[in-house]
Amino acid sequence: MYLCRTTYFSGNQDTRSNFLKFITLVKQLNLCLEEVFVVIPALNEQNRILTVLQKLKEVGFQNIIVVDDGSTDLTSDQVVSEGSIYLLKHIVNLGPGASTMTGIEFALLKDAKYIATIDADHQSDPKDLLVLLKEIERQKADLLIGSKNRFVGDYAY
Repeated sequence: MYLCRTTYFSGNQDTRSNFLKFITLVKQLNLCLEEVFVVIPALNEQNRILTVLQKLKEVGFQNIIVVDDGSTDLTSDQVVSEGSIYLLKHIVNLGPGASTMTGIEFALLKDAKYIATIDADHQSDPKDLLVLLKEIERQKADLLIGSKNRFVGDYAY
């Protein structure tokens, strides 16, 4: 129904138009984005993680959890430089499943109402999470799994 915080925006007309589309979609959701935690398992993603984090913030997500799964590059440093993001670190690589579960468990400890996951490699558009969240609300679903390969209309489910 609303964004839970004031969003200030400046940009060219095309960017402003896209931003207004996001706001319209967010307003259609029956939830506050502050209730959504986004979990990102990451392994050696120093060259891509910042783009994903910035896009998530642009869309309005505030509770972002990155689980660095034993990266040997500067993934964690990139996350820290972005600020206001929860960074959890595995000392050794445990795999994407374990990283995802670490992030989900942390989100539950923070009383998350909704938890979404997205890859750190920027193969998924963070805007699509809004579509998935809208579908969860519409269907009153407990779980929705998105796919990059299966499309219904314009969106993957």
